[in-house]
Amino acid sequence: MNNLLIIATLTLILVGCNPKPVQINYGEDHCAFCKMSIVDPKFGGALVTKKGRVFKFDAVECILPFVNENKDIYSHLLVTPYDLPGTLMAKDSVYFAKSEAIRSPMGAHLGVFHSKVTAREFITENDGEIVLWGELEKSLLP
Repeated sequence: MNNLLIIATLTLILVGCNPKPVQINYGEDHCAFCKMSIVDPKFGGALVTKKGRVFKFDAVECILPFVNENKDIYSHLLVTPYDLPGTLMAKDSVYFAKSEAIRSPMGAHLGVFHSKVTAREFITENDGEIVLWGELEKSLLP
């Protein structure tokens, strides 16, 4: 009986520690960095801390400086693909593209794409380049 009680307690603790799914409420939520309303479902992102706190952003351009100022606090970093509006995907599973055709909220002309194929198609049609997260950190941070 004691083993069952211990297992039940541990299960409740573990379930309570898992972060809940993150969703951006466009038109209601505000960017944790620039404080603007998050309105365009082609852009945005969220950072979930190791303690489960969620910070939402209106653009990758706001995520980068926030992460730079708050290193080592997050467990998940999610971004909204330009080609899948309103969804969030892990930053390590997407492709970033810069193109004058992308009108991102903070003016960096930066978009996220869910696959390398869609990113290449977009930049071929609209002139631009695929960039890596590390390159973004170097080019968009002071």
